[in-house]
Amino acid sequence: MGIYIFNWQKLKAYLKEDEKDAESQRDFGKNIIPKMLNGGLKLYAYKFEGYWKDVGTVESYWEAHMDLLDEESGMDLNDPYWKIYTADYSYPHNILGQMQILKIP
Repeated sequence: MGIYIFNWQKLKAYLKEDEKDAESQRDFGKNIIPKMLNGGLKLYAYKFEGYWKDVGTVESYWEAHMDLLDEESGMDLNDPYWKIYTADYSYPHNILGQMQILKIP
């Protein structure tokens, strides 16, 4: 997990170099950042405490949801200081009626 701040010119150069590498996985953690460090660039980090899981695959995304729902995880979905924001895509019933699929004989 991280928020990355790069010098655009340096990042662009490393991305172009990585694009030419047929063996690259095009992954910041596995390819780009290690090459930057090997190139002598400095990296600064803030230590995060708490739950963290890489959700870069469907399986790990599912596992993170299961961890969140596990009562023994210590995470409280009802904690007022840990709000979960989401969008509401509900529509009034008159719009849903207009969204029916038309069948053509």
